[in-house]
Amino acid sequence: MSKNDYISAFREIRKARENNKLVIFVGAGISKNSNLPSWKELIEEFAEEIQYSPYVLNKDNYRFSTDEFLKIPQYAFDKDSKSYFEILERILNVPAKSNSLNEIILKLLPNHIITTNYDKLIENTGDLNNLLYKVVSSDKDLLISQGEHYIIKMHGDIDDLSNIVLKENDYLNYTNNHILLETFIKSLLVDHIFLFVGYSLNDYNLKQIMSWIDYLSSKESVIKSRHKNFIIQDGKINDYELNYWENRKLTIIDSSALDKDLVKKYKKDDLEKGVASRLYSCLEIINDENTDIYFTDYDEYLLDMYKVFNMVEKIYIDDLLKVSGITNVHFNNGTLDFYDEDTYKKWEGLVDNKRICDYWIKAGIERLNNFQNKKSDFVTLQDIDQSRSNSIIDELLELLVNFQYESIEKVLKKESLPEQTKYYYKAQLSMNDPEVRAYYFNPTNTNANNSISNFNLAIYNYNSFLFKKLSHESNCSKNDVLRFIGMFSKQEKRAYSYLSSIIHDGSDLKQVNQFYSFLSKTESSYLSPPLFTSERFGKLPEIRSSAYQHFFFFKKNGILLDNFSETEDFFESYIKCMLITQKEIRQKDQGFGPSMSLQKYPLGLIDINIIVLFARYTNIKKYLRQENISRIMYEKDFDLISLFENFCMTIIYVLKKNNFIFPGKFLNFSVLLRYSNLLDKDMERLVPIIEILLKNERFNNFMLSHNEIERELLDLLLNVVQGGCDVSIEIIVLLIKNLSKEAREGYTFSKIMSYLAQNTVYSKSRKIQLSISKTRKIKQFDKMEWNSFLVTMYPIMSNNLKKRYSKEIKENYMYIDSFKLIDVVSMDIINFDDKLKSKYVEQIKDAAERKKSGFSSYPDPLEVAIESSIILHLLGKIEDIEYLRECTSYSEYLKFIFYPRSFDYSQLDLDDYMWINFLKNDKYRKIIVKNGKKEIEAKAIKNLKLGIASEDQKKVFYKYFVDDNDFWRY
Repeated sequence: MSKNDYISAFREIRKARENNKLVIFVGAGISKNSNLPSWKELIEEFAEEIQYSPYVLNKDNYRFSTDEFLKIPQYAFDKDSKSYFEILERILNVPAKSNSLNEIILKLLPNHIITTNYDKLIENTGDLNNLLYKVVSSDKDLLISQGEHYIIKMHGDIDDLSNIVLKENDYLNYTNNHILLETFIKSLLVDHIFLFVGYSLNDYNLKQIMSWIDYLSSKESVIKSRHKNFIIQDGKINDYELNYWENRKLTIIDSSALDKDLVKKYKKDDLEKGVASRLYSCLEIINDENTDIYFTDYDEYLLDMYKVFNMVEKIYIDDLLKVSGITNVHFNNGTLDFYDEDTYKKWEGLVDNKRICDYWIKAGIERLNNFQNKKSDFVTLQDIDQSRSNSIIDELLELLVNFQYESIEKVLKKESLPEQTKYYYKAQLSMNDPEVRAYYFNPTNTNANNSISNFNLAIYNYNSFLFKKLSHESNCSKNDVLRFIGMFSKQEKRAYSYLSSIIHDGSDLKQVNQFYSFLSKTESSYLSPPLFTSERFGKLPEIRSSAYQHFFFFKKNGILLDNFSETEDFFESYIKCMLITQKEIRQKDQGFGPSMSLQKYPLGLIDINIIVLFARYTNIKKYLRQENISRIMYEKDFDLISLFENFCMTIIYVLKKNNFIFPGKFLNFSVLLRYSNLLDKDMERLVPIIEILLKNERFNNFMLSHNEIERELLDLLLNVVQGGCDVSIEIIVLLIKNLSKEAREGYTFSKIMSYLAQNTVYSKSRKIQLSISKTRKIKQFDKMEWNSFLVTMYPIMSNNLKKRYSKEIKENYMYIDSFKLIDVVSMDIINFDDKLKSKYVEQIKDAAERKKSGFSSYPDPLEVAIESSIILHLLGKIEDIEYLRECTSYSEYLKFIFYPRSFDYSQLDLDDYMWINFLKNDKYRKIIVKNGKKEIEAKAIKNLKLGIASEDQKKVFYKYFVDDNDFWRY
């Protein structure tokens, strides 16, 4: 039997098993390994009992005919029926333990097991698979048993000797006595594949079953087209017999020719005879398709195994390794490390095989590394063939990650693409596209296409579910998708394991939990940097490898996961890990040089995509502040501004298509820009991009309905002007025209105007001055809104406008918000007189009364009023703040001002901007240094060592708390 014959037979049996069409027929040869008698030994007992002379006279050399196997038990029964049953009881009802062959049969999980044995060895194995089967030994059992899988004891059970089939009359009357069992077994012959084990080719039972098949086939005229069945035999048979059985579609698997290494690999101590060991090895091979490697060349084996990936654009690395049948490897960021040199050499020998390397590259493998070789024995796959990444799919993905969505639409119109790819990218442009909605709401579109693979059909069905979920459809259920992937073949379940985990849970939850652990370790490293480490970015590379795999898996395979919380959850730890590596590491902590120290991780294109698309805006802002991260690093020469320009042009483009999800990602991109160390030329490029956005009517409408976008855009502009870059006059005009009341009256917009006042171009701009003047009429402001607006715009007003409106502000300052009044007083528009003081006192009393009654709001009105007064006091605009004394219980700041000696200086928080303001004031700094120097120094030094001290904290500490002798210590 050739290797090809072996592999062909084993694969057909596996296929039948995967399709729930395998029936294993178990003969006496299996029970023989538990020391139960074979059929021949049982007949010998009866022949001895009745003194059957042909046998008794020639025991050593006698061979029973097929006829004698049935007639001798019949003779014994006819002679003495009582003795007949006593012999059966004595020989068969003996203690016996299940053997490894029984166990492997159950491990194979055939649809049914049929046996002509009477014992209980199969059903008594300790394998939990037993629970899946109902034991049936009579027609009655078949009637009352309800199950999908049976162990059918077609010749009866030891517990019911009267029902046992052994003698000739039992066989002759089988049809009449066991009509239901026979009918059921015959029904299986039609569409199931039978595997016979424990039978010889001369076995009457085998011949009876084969005769049933012959009869059914000839009756229905399907002799030539009927499926094969299989029998495992030990030893080569002659060609005449081989042809005889082949003509009856029974393929003989000769276990005697098996590779000795395989038999040795599967050796079991309870199977002493070689025949049993070889039979067991055959069954294990059927159970484990990785053993196909023993029957074919390694490259042919892999290519055959990889066929399941033919329609997969991005293969998940773990799935590829499972299908390849290799272990003892580790994948990280494109490198596959081999800890077994033999396996490495096998793979190294295949790097010239383009077909195999295509699969490897699809799984993200860029390099092979022999980990046992300390010289870093790398083989780089990319050097083999640089022409592999030019597909339309790669072009579309490149446009997607560069936020060039309009170009995507041009490609979709120009190129002929599979429907699934086409509509995935159309959905990226807009989920509200009528064509997209029709495609995902009408499964017949795809199901009618017979060429689609099960992998892609599962994705289509899952996408349909996701689309309906996003559309808030009432009939949205994942059950159909789960049923579909539950019907995957064994090979598909192994090859599409990652897809299945996504469909079940939205992501791989096991990985998410592992990410938390890696993040925690990385945070600890950057919080207390080690003197030296081989992990330059903590555990970030481990998370990045899996994060990238996940990103490319659902992007390249077209899974609509972008807008779901499970995807945000998956990337959350990686995003935090990237951000924590942006902490400043002090030079003196860098132990043994850069190569052995913690470093800042430079963000690349995919990292930015992950943050922009999947970060939770509130979380990353909080995390950046919490970890005191001031600047984010990017890969060398990375053009962040060009990417942002693409992003903003895409916002304008997709808003035309009623895509209101993508524009919301502006929040995350803006945060990245604000925390980037942008050069002056980058700032200058940024300004016209923002202007284009503000000029777009759709964006303005979107911004007005999403207050966070408006606030973030102003924060970004404040960042620009604080960096010393001027904004265009047009931007100021657009802001005046389009901002909401909340944004217009907010702190950020006011701060932008204050910074712009340093450049007279704005106060000289007729366009800006006209815009300010006309705003009241256009916006229909009430008196309070108008005066608040005037205070905000006052810094960039022309001298004429200032003269015109300062009088109005003075007359109506009582209508101005107390926090805004700080600006009015600091700009010397008005003085802090008794009237203004009474306004503050009145506000404070009112806020205090509401606080006592349990009223609360954010920001706290009492805190705002108190802090406003304190700021004016620190600015020198209010000398006497005695009116605040009665509010001391509500404010730590007032406790310090009025009772500096008894104040608890451990409460002083350097992260609180108000305390920094106190430290900048000569009077109060002296009080703090005198009474709380130790506490302040301890907190400042701690923050410095942890690398979380702000610039203000550093300035205050070095200027006022450290003398020349101690300066270099910190």
